Amino acid sequence: MRKPAPLPLQSISHLSRVVRDPERAAAFYTEVLGFTEIKRPSSFEVEGCWLIGYGISLHLIKGSPVRQRRPLNPSDDHTSFQATSLEEVERRLSDFSIPFVKANVEEHGVVVSQVFFHDLDYNMIEICNCDNLPIELLSEKCQLSRACTAPLEALQACKAGINAGMHFDKSRVHMLRHLQ
Repeated sequence: MRKPAPLPLQSISHLSRVVRDPERAAAFYTEVLGFTEIKRPSSFEVEGCWLIGYGISLHLIKGSPVRQRRPLNPSDDHTSFQATSLEEVERRLSDFSIPFVKANVEEHGVVVSQVFFHDLDYNMIEICNCDNLPIELLSEKCQLSRACTAPLEALQACKAGINAGMHFDKSRVHMLRHLQ
């Protein structure tokens, strides 16, 4: 029996986080992480706000977060961001009085450093230098040199038949049209 083809996906549309107070959460994400608030359709029945930054859209939805205060655990689910300087991240988190934990992962002599902290509703955030770690595709014999910042040409060469550049460009154009 033939396996059905995967869903015809192009890219991640957005991430969402349930928060107690969308205005307060938006202030955290804009002031601490540098996101920018964008227009949200007024037809939604639930309160919230939309933010954009770093190639993703983040939707904050008013509700009862399922998360409770708990210790920072790098093994919990989290949203991760690439940083240019983890030392600067640590300094700025300290400036904001935000507690954090650090972790390192080493693979064949390559070290990835990570900083983990919670937002105001205990959603965990990771900041890392994960593009130090090469990506090795398991389905094809191809290795990309940068995990988070691999050039589109490398992606196209590794996945023949899939135009990664077109997918990326279409989603960016789609996103930009919504911002106008």
